[in-house]
Amino acid sequence: MSYPFTLDQNILVSDHYARTVQAFTCQGDHIFTYGTGIIGDVPGKWHSPSGVCIDSAGNILIAETDINKIILLTPDGQFVKYLLTSKDGLEQPEAVTVAHGQLYVSEHQKSNI
Repeated sequence: MSYPFTLDQNILVSDHYARTVQAFTCQGDHIFTYGTGIIGDVPGKWHSPSGVCIDSAGNILIAETDINKIILLTPDGQFVKYLLTSKDGLEQPEAVTVAHGQLYVSEHQKSNI
């Protein structure tokens, strides 16, 4: 599991086994859940969300290992688009971060960043 903070100091939890990303206040109050928990290859349905981070605007980025995608959500957890997919050469992304305006993704099988 991964636990980054949002710009509002809320906690994001990427739950690989429940197939969701959830946001909580620091007091533990649930804010939102992204993902239905159902396997699929459409927004909200996926196999294995892993790494999660935010960008400077507070948008949420999620590495989805099994369907080879980086997903972009709004700060309140609404799907925007797929940033990267297997069509871009992405293979099993596990971690994602944004630093100095650049997106960095680590891939499991390639051992790449």
